[in-house]
Amino acid sequence: MNMEFDLARIKYQERTYDRGSIRISEDIGEAEIFYKKKSLFSEKTISLVKFRYTPKTELRVQGRKITLNEAVMETEDEGTSKTIEDLIRKPYHDAVKLVEQKLHEMEAPIRSYLVLRAKTLDLLANFKTKPREVTLQLSSMDPSEIVDPVEHIFKTCSDRLAQALGEMRAEMGRSSGMVGVETVQKLYALIYAIGVVQNAIFRGDESSEGDALNFLSRAFSDAPFLPKDLVNLTLEDTTERLLDANFKAIKIVSMRGIF
Repeated sequence: MNMEFDLARIKYQERTYDRGSIRISEDIGEAEIFYKKKSLFSEKTISLVKFRYTPKTELRVQGRKITLNEAVMETEDEGTSKTIEDLIRKPYHDAVKLVEQKLHEMEAPIRSYLVLRAKTLDLLANFKTKPREVTLQLSSMDPSEIVDPVEHIFKTCSDRLAQALGEMRAEMGRSSGMVGVETVQKLYALIYAIGVVQNAIFRGDESSEGDALNFLSRAFSDAPFLPKDLVNLTLEDTTERLLDANFKAIKIVSMRGIF
């Protein structure tokens, strides 16, 4: 679909033109600027510059004045300028929506895997003192019918984690190409670091926990945490808090990557 708008003035490469127009082809994301050339008996429309516009296209609008890459244009009224701005910014807004959607789709399995991992570690910690209770939580079988409770518990936990891990990796693979390399690297760093925090809390290793939280603070400046902030939380609650805070930082990084 092509849309054309009259321009009162155009400045491009140090030359100024009093009248012209801009044609926007939404289907291919292309804009072409024309100027009017008068002769003694006629007026010709001549193409001045043509370019593809993307989410990274430089665009500034102030009232009737539009700066588009190296071209400075003035429209007949502010409404026309706003319409042109909306058309040229559409790829950016579409890209934002797509990245937000893909991040949401990636967040769900990441959260499911890490929360399940936290619950699993909590169950394994309780298994030492409450083996029957933990067995009942993980299995519909009567504990008396289970030959080796330890093997049964570990196999059940391993199978569940393997399934959740597979689903997370599959979604990461499907969506990674749409959110940018930096975002994917941040997500993998987040998964790894939270896993280290979980392991450290499970083992009671305050040094490793502090190192992992420090890494998260440096990698995601919007989400600083100290071990004392997590003292009275369950491993599951700790995981949820770390995910909530750090996903906000990742979304900010992803939006910057669109420009």
